[in-house]
Amino acid sequence: MNPCKPSGLVLQVHEELRLRIRSGDLCIDATVGNGHDTFALAKLVGKDGLVFGFDIQKVALDRTEALLEENQVLHVSRLHCCCHSKMKGKIPLESKGRIRAVVFNLGYLPRADKCLVTRKESTIRAIKDGYSWLQKGGLLSVLAYRGHPGGSEEALAIETLVKEMDWRYRKFWDENSSTSPILHLIEKT
Repeated sequence: MNPCKPSGLVLQVHEELRLRIRSGDLCIDATVGNGHDTFALAKLVGKDGLVFGFDIQKVALDRTEALLEENQVLHVSRLHCCCHSKMKGKIPLESKGRIRAVVFNLGYLPRADKCLVTRKESTIRAIKDGYSWLQKGGLLSVLAYRGHPGGSEEALAIETLVKEMDWRYRKFWDENSSTSPILHLIEKT
């Protein structure tokens, strides 16, 4: 377990992705939000790769599409307006076992309705599905925010799942705050 300042967790995720993802890879952003993770993935997979993105809010997809288009990487993404727990039905079956990274950034969409949040039941289902789609050595990143209603319960459910599944993982958080985000970096073995 490695304590880490919360402000650096997203940057840490992006650095882990940079070290693992190569041109031509397939990746999933399970919660596109404002598109920053999707954009990072799209740059890394290059013109021969593909990023599958998911969000339940159209505004999130619109923001992400605009960011990707502005940076000329929209063509390497497939965005879907649906819950992350439904992603396995949207990704071509031949991609199973070929996904290099799956990214979750949980909680609510900044600058939007804070009542719309990720929920532990659908998140747990999506994390299990995401792990099953990874290639060996692939990375599943889960950044869980605990400062909103339901966030701590979702983070605890993720912690329980990771331990029960006996997955290889590293955990990062700010040990001085009970509501700081928690990052799990899980490697498929």
